[in-house]
Amino acid sequence: MGYEKRKPTTEVMARGIRLEPIVAALAEEALGLELYEFRSDDEYSETQRWPEPYPMFSASPDRLAFEPFLGGVERVAAPEDRLVKRATMAKDWQLVGPVELKTMSERGKWEGAGPPSYRLQLMSYIWWAHLDALSLKRPPVGCGFLVCLQAKEESLGSIQTVNDARDLLRLKAAKLHVHTYDRDPVFVEQVIPLVLEWWDRYVETKTPPPAVGVLNRDGVDTCAQALQAHFGYHEERAIEAGEELVRLAELREEVRTSIKALEDDKRRIDNEIRMKLAGAKLAESPRVKISVSQTTGRMRFDAAALKAAEPETHEKYMSRGASYEVMRVTLREPKEGAK
Repeated sequence: MGYEKRKPTTEVMARGIRLEPIVAALAEEALGLELYEFRSDDEYSETQRWPEPYPMFSASPDRLAFEPFLGGVERVAAPEDRLVKRATMAKDWQLVGPVELKTMSERGKWEGAGPPSYRLQLMSYIWWAHLDALSLKRPPVGCGFLVCLQAKEESLGSIQTVNDARDLLRLKAAKLHVHTYDRDPVFVEQVIPLVLEWWDRYVETKTPPPAVGVLNRDGVDTCAQALQAHFGYHEERAIEAGEELVRLAELREEVRTSIKALEDDKRRIDNEIRMKLAGAKLAESPRVKISVSQTTGRMRFDAAALKAAEPETHEKYMSRGASYEVMRVTLREPKEGAK
């Protein structure tokens, strides 16, 4: 397994990768620990295998947190310059736990102690680090850390250095969420058995899991991404639409029509509420509260105005976005005499 360089597939992922070293520096300051990137023994791989009895599991923690100034470690300028391999970790290095680094726009919901998906991801890394430490006859790992820099999209886009991020935090234009989570035995007792069941049912039998239509927290259809990566895109390839594809196409059209009808119904009901409010901004009863408010429009960059005023500058900074898939389904009336 060679070095696995992460390839951003969305703007959110690209932003997270770009800002990861900066969030790592902020996390180090907040935690008072030294953060290192971790690599496997044989290759510089970001992905680590769990020890027995779970070698089919993998982990890719953003950083590992160590007690500072131990094991003869020389402190360097920035956390992103620190790289440690499993085999070269001195025995007196005191590993505290894995650190998961995130960025989030202001529209994201932190939900008190972080989204459940983030906490579950971190918990899997805590257990990997703990079991790996025990396999090396080192002290157990009892916790991990979740650190997230949250700000407006435009503010996150403006960050180029750690000092930029510090300035946003000082001006309260950004927030740094820092949470510590203890190793939870429920993960091993309840979550791992479900993962093992999934592995045995689909991976061991080479059975494709059922398709799902749920977006992740970044608004990405990860099932579609996985299918596109697996099958690829063959522009010249065409197949016959069998009965199952016809059934799915008809079902898709039914769902699309239902969604449009529901959206129309919602708009109609909204307008009926406006009629009943008759200009009032609030209506309350023991059973319901309805409020209407005016929000300030978001600032946006006027690309058309820049193009008109400075066409050369506009052209210089134009870039093409990533390619994406478009699916179109057209139902046809069967030809006379066709089966």
